[in-house]
Amino acid sequence: MEKQLSSLDLYFLVKELRQLQGSKVDKVYQIGHDDFYLSFYTPGSGKSLLYISLPGMIMRTKRRFASGEEPPAFCVFLRKHLAGTTLQSVVQEGSERILTFVFEGKKGVRSLHVELFAKGNVVLTKEGDIIMGSLLSKRWSQREIRGGVKYELPASRDNPFTLPEKDFVRLLEDSGKDSLVKAIVLTMGTGSTYGEELCLRAGIVKDTPLTKLKTGDYAKVYAAFHGLLKDRTKPRAVFREGVLIDITPVKFKLYADLEEKLYPDFLTALAEHLSTVKADERLVQMNKEKDKVLAKMRKVIDLQQDNVGRLTANITENEKKARFIYEHYAEINQILEQTRKAVRELDPKAIKKKLKGHRILKDINQKDKTVTVEL
Repeated sequence: MEKQLSSLDLYFLVKELRQLQGSKVDKVYQIGHDDFYLSFYTPGSGKSLLYISLPGMIMRTKRRFASGEEPPAFCVFLRKHLAGTTLQSVVQEGSERILTFVFEGKKGVRSLHVELFAKGNVVLTKEGDIIMGSLLSKRWSQREIRGGVKYELPASRDNPFTLPEKDFVRLLEDSGKDSLVKAIVLTMGTGSTYGEELCLRAGIVKDTPLTKLKTGDYAKVYAAFHGLLKDRTKPRAVFREGVLIDITPVKFKLYADLEEKLYPDFLTALAEHLSTVKADERLVQMNKEKDKVLAKMRKVIDLQQDNVGRLTANITENEKKARFIYEHYAEINQILEQTRKAVRELDPKAIKKKLKGHRILKDINQKDKTVTVEL
């Protein structure tokens, strides 16, 4: 199962993350390129870890993942500005998949913006939301992420969490989608599972075209949406035939007939899921890296074996030549003496004429200083 947090997941998650408010940042770790965790100390509770896995997962966990001995430059940067600060607030930016953690320390206020969409990003800003540094730098037509510029949210859209009913209805009607569930997913940023759950709670077939909705159907969807937001958090993992298929912050009618495992909070449920997935991913990555090393070693061995084969062949050939020279030493020595004499006394043309038809001496190359004989 693959899971990335939707805007509704974050809506429920933020409520639990706020339990960290008032905690001090002990240290920041970075694992690989996309995985981070912040170690907090909470008075009366001790240490806890906030785990961020880009592009779409964040949780609080008690499990410590091993990090490299030498932290990446961006990790060192975050440590410099966040270690020793106190977490003041955690907010979701509207209905965006962006969480902002506000810290305060001796150097002032620092905000950590965690973007959980596209490739994901982590951006640190100071007062005035001026970007101090980011994991990724990028530029769009109306937005730019780089040091020294003001951090701007993506182009604003209506926040369905706070819209009155008439604007909520307008949002769905203007979606341009051909079915209710698609309109919900697009405009609410819920993800397909939440879209289907809302249709089920509203008592409307999910594939109903917007043009076929009856009077009062939009009101039912609006009521179902806000009913979901007000649901008491009851996190659970959902299984089909023993296979994990989803983790939800509340009970879903969609999964009424499936096996469930309850958790005390959403963060714990996600942590258990992610720890298993990450362990599997790391095992796969380790095997890939091992295979790369083995392939490289095999290539080196193959090249060495080829070289051994060529050297063996050369040794055999040179041994034959050595035996031949030894067996015909007297003849070869006589030819060399005659050649030296001819080179001293005759010009190249005369030598070439004299060699024509010679039984043994076939060529004298004065430039290369070689003699070709045939015995």
